[in-house]
Amino acid sequence: MTATRSLRIRHHPSGQAFIIDPQRGRVLGVGADTPVISNRDEVLEQLGGVSTSDLVTAARSFEALWKWPAPGTRFPQLSQADERFPDAWFAELQGRLNQTGLQGDLEFRGYIDALESARLASGGVVPVERSALERHLTALDYRLRGKLNPFDLYRAFIANRLPPLEALKKALGAWIIFGRGRAVDIAEIGARRSAASSRGFGADGQIDVEILKQYRQLFDTTSSDEIEQARLARFHEQNFQNGFVSTAQWKSFFATCSDLNGRDSVTYAQLVGLFDGTFHYVAASRADARGLRPLDRVLPG
Repeated sequence: MTATRSLRIRHHPSGQAFIIDPQRGRVLGVGADTPVISNRDEVLEQLGGVSTSDLVTAARSFEALWKWPAPGTRFPQLSQADERFPDAWFAELQGRLNQTGLQGDLEFRGYIDALESARLASGGVVPVERSALERHLTALDYRLRGKLNPFDLYRAFIANRLPPLEALKKALGAWIIFGRGRAVDIAEIGARRSAASSRGFGADGQIDVEILKQYRQLFDTTSSDEIEQARLARFHEQNFQNGFVSTAQWKSFFATCSDLNGRDSVTYAQLVGLFDGTFHYVAASRADARGLRPLDRVLPG
């Protein structure tokens, strides 16, 4: 993968946040707990002891390895697989990233899309961290436009392992409901969504921890972190308001889980991934029965 994308990166020991353009070798950086970042925050040599040359080197190797990484991916190297990504496609990559001395201190938090790049270029600011609801949609934005038209949505749902007709129906439904006949603007999704039909997210676009706790309690009644879809559906219907959007989301989510798991079940990691967006990356990156990855259909090369 050619390094043409700017990455959001978090340095865990210090909490500092960076935007790295690996092609130009340019780094923006801010201290811990700073909510926004701009071109005025360019770092020339180091910030808080973190070298820009190390950051650029790590980002270039990261981009050379990953086609469509999930936010939360740690690098340059981890001693063991991240518990949030237990699938073999992720675990096999451990130890293959370059070592710059940072030793897994960096965490990928997503890409800068075209709308954000334009905002930075015009002297504006972008958030250091996107909300979970926004990350849920950026997982589908393979062209990094910042907006999703029906074609973008259809292609993304194909990558989510849905049959073409189901992918088309879901793409048109999302375009009508969230985009209201226009491209879905990821940065504006918080103002356009229906809180009742998007249960799992709070008013700030972050995951509703209390709702997630209720799901966790359900999974704790099983002998493993996997549950039958029928039981999860009954629990959802009995405990949460279930609007049209939510119903459609659960239907396609179950279909993808069945394809991934080989049975009509859902793991707890998959459920959490549905909310924070990481499920989309797993679904697209896992090879199917023919050894083909859906991701390669939407991002060839």
